[in-house]
Amino acid sequence: MACNYLSVSLMLALIADQFGWLKKLPSRMLQVGIWLAAFFTFSPGLGGMFLGQGIWNWAKYRKTEKRRFAFGSILVGAFLAIVFFAATVVHPDTANTDLDWRLPVVNYTIEPAARSLIWQQAIETIAQHPIVGSGLNAEAASLMYTTLSDEPHYLTDAHNTFLSVAVQTGMIGLAAFTLLLIFLLKCFLPFELFENPQSIVKIGLGIAFISGFLYQGLAGSFEDARHLWILIGLLAGFGEPEQISEK
Repeated sequence: MACNYLSVSLMLALIADQFGWLKKLPSRMLQVGIWLAAFFTFSPGLGGMFLGQGIWNWAKYRKTEKRRFAFGSILVGAFLAIVFFAATVVHPDTANTDLDWRLPVVNYTIEPAARSLIWQQAIETIAQHPIVGSGLNAEAASLMYTTLSDEPHYLTDAHNTFLSVAVQTGMIGLAAFTLLLIFLLKCFLPFELFENPQSIVKIGLGIAFISGFLYQGLAGSFEDARHLWILIGLLAGFGEPEQISEK
């Protein structure tokens, strides 16, 4: 959760820097501080931060003489996002499961990570109550997992926003949730150039939504995170501008 807060904070810091609300030195120090704090979370959400920074650089520089830097940034950001997500799917071999795979060439054994095992149980829970779900705050899984340091953990959370919503509210709730996400994507996509203050804020908030809600929601249950729903409210304000102006 700390990394999720920081990923949204990074985009707010970049927006503030773009507008010059902070002087250059304090602004750079703030951004570096956010990155340093995020690294100490050791969270897979770091992939979302790299992805967000890459998309920001691409949106800002893609139509300038720095367009190579722009496309390089988004490629590196996307690659690191994939790497960090992959780290949540597989894990070095432990005694938690007999499902092992030996990697060729490197001769290294891996197995499904804790999240993979939880997702499997969450899907089984959804199958028991597929229409309306198991109810709010229902446990998605019941997994005893021992880490490489021999620390036992009892895991019940879905560790995935979409699976968590489906467990609690079923396909009806998941459908409503998906429609909301589609509406929010339409509020800020496609990304515009940095032409005016409104476009800059919309791009920054949109990237925060992609990195903090969509990407990090793949490996964490953030559907109840209040700061993300504030972000959703801000993004919704950019929807249907012609109707808003008429009202």
